[in-house]
Amino acid sequence: MYNTQNTAFEDPENYQFGDTYGPTYADHKNDQFPYPQANNTYATPNNDPFDGDTIWNETEEPEEPSSFLKTCTLYFYAFLGMMLLYFAFECMCYPEINVDLQPITLDGEGYRVWLFGDSILDNSYWNGVGRNSTGELLKTALPNATILERAGDALDAQYWLASMQNKTTVNVASTFVQARERLGIPYVPADGRLNPLPKFNQDNDFIFISIGANDFALHGETDTAVILARVKSILELYIQNVPAEHVYYVTPYQPNRIFKVFTWMRCLNLSTLYKEYQTGAKEICEELGCNIVSLESFNGWKTAISGIPEPTKKGAKHLASIIQSKIVNQVNKKPTSA
Repeated sequence: MYNTQNTAFEDPENYQFGDTYGPTYADHKNDQFPYPQANNTYATPNNDPFDGDTIWNETEEPEEPSSFLKTCTLYFYAFLGMMLLYFAFECMCYPEINVDLQPITLDGEGYRVWLFGDSILDNSYWNGVGRNSTGELLKTALPNATILERAGDALDAQYWLASMQNKTTVNVASTFVQARERLGIPYVPADGRLNPLPKFNQDNDFIFISIGANDFALHGETDTAVILARVKSILELYIQNVPAEHVYYVTPYQPNRIFKVFTWMRCLNLSTLYKEYQTGAKEICEELGCNIVSLESFNGWKTAISGIPEPTKKGAKHLASIIQSKIVNQVNKKPTSA
């Protein structure tokens, strides 16, 4: 730095460029030092006032980002690119099934179809399904049956079972409650406090329950035996109220690659865990005498913004078609001749 107390600075008129004790012409040319002014003050090239008694500090160059920060940024953009490729690949590799859902009248009256569980059946919130949810479509697909939706988004088997045992409500998050109000298809009751174990009609009630997937997806439970034990207890409580053949357990569909990667990082094979879950669910339903609706080959889902696979519009319609066929086959089946 230069000494701004020099006499040359005190008398700008006698100041000579190139003096050994003052700034050189190159300094001024490169804007490294203020220009002398007639009033014994100095100014930068932008004419900002500068006190001659103040030492001029050069602007320091910004520090280069650390190698760690550069590496993190690189990995972030690589991950983002992989996610975009994944979504494109998912759309190409999982073609959805187009179903023709036509109304079918059941033989007899007074039938009620209950939908319990998670967002597999309460599928209005994600992927633009909206009012084209499975429950709403069933109301026209089974015109002389009463469709009673008691499924809620982001619910798990542990919470559902505890509510049934303690005879308390299952409370849906306000985000999903408000979303359904805006769609004009509010929960029953409208505040989203669902009753998981209402009063049933033994002869005419059918129960479809999808539960267990969020124990893994939202709570990280990777022990399939633990989840299936909860599911079994839930099914047993329903079978105490309606005939076992009227109870249907809807299994989760195939996990997406995002979950497979995360479980692989934990040294787990999600495909193996999923097969174990499907096998265990079938064994439980056979033991209890209830029915199973396996979604192992179901393609009507897409990874939502939450990262969790959720039904699409076509998927919601496909689920309604599956439920319709199960009810029709059981209610309208003809007795076999001896």
